[in-house]
Amino acid sequence: MVTALSCLTTLGLPAALAQSGCTRLDQGTTGVHIIHGRFARGRPRPAYCLYALAGQHVRINIKPSGNLDTQGYLRFAGTPAQPDWAPGSPGGIVFNEAVPWAGNYWLVVGQRFNEKKTGNFTVEISSN
Repeated sequence: MVTALSCLTTLGLPAALAQSGCTRLDQGTTGVHIIHGRFARGRPRPAYCLYALAGQHVRINIKPSGNLDTQGYLRFAGTPAQPDWAPGSPGGIVFNEAVPWAGNYWLVVGQRFNEKKTGNFTVEISSN
């Protein structure tokens, strides 16, 4: 089964709104969630909310279009919070392991080399 999404959340949204806009990876369905994203002027780092269970294996693959050089990272939104944003892994598979805590995670997609190009990308998220 493939689920296509194009919802965009920003890092400043209230927690209740972010909860309702999260892609749920914990509902027992196997398959791939697809996010169609876009880098636009004024939005250099789109962020997406994901909800997963502790120990759930998550694989995230970013596929840029054209000549975009992407990067991405996944960060737990709750406690224990990390003090700073990680620089991110180069585009392609940016996360492929079990998440340590149950709850919301932020997937942040950016461009490498501090580029500010416009363009599209696709994120494939699978979990089990």
